[in-house]
Amino acid sequence: MTKGLKKTGTCLTCILVITMGQASGQQGIRFTDLSWPAVQVIARRQHRIIFADVYTDWCRPCKLMDQEVFSEQSTGDFFNAHFVNYRMNAEKGEGRQLARLYGVPSYPFYLFVDSTGKLIYSGQGFCNGDQLVATAKTALKKYLHR
Repeated sequence: MTKGLKKTGTCLTCILVITMGQASGQQGIRFTDLSWPAVQVIARRQHRIIFADVYTDWCRPCKLMDQEVFSEQSTGDFFNAHFVNYRMNAEKGEGRQLARLYGVPSYPFYLFVDSTGKLIYSGQGFCNGDQLVATAKTALKKYLHR
């Protein structure tokens, strides 16, 4: 491995540790604030898939998911143990590009993507924590059996 790649990997690992450390007292799903390429690197290194919540600022069901579902301890425990969790605003920044790339038709929309960017599974709409975990389990099964 070249020196540049080692430095990049070390920096990304440090960012991950800092990000996870800041959120460790928080219950619920811990979403990273890193860029999409950095999230892909972390997913590759941790041998995990990415859970991406696609939302907009004006979407009422998106806000309810954030307040009522993503904040649940049991939902967070499952997602934090199995996924690299990422949020993207479909109308801002890299979220616009990614929403177009994955053909997001409505909000909230959930993407389960491998570290190379390949879509494994998706879901949409407001759901409770049990329903979201069931969707995530389906994504994990599809990932493991491909």
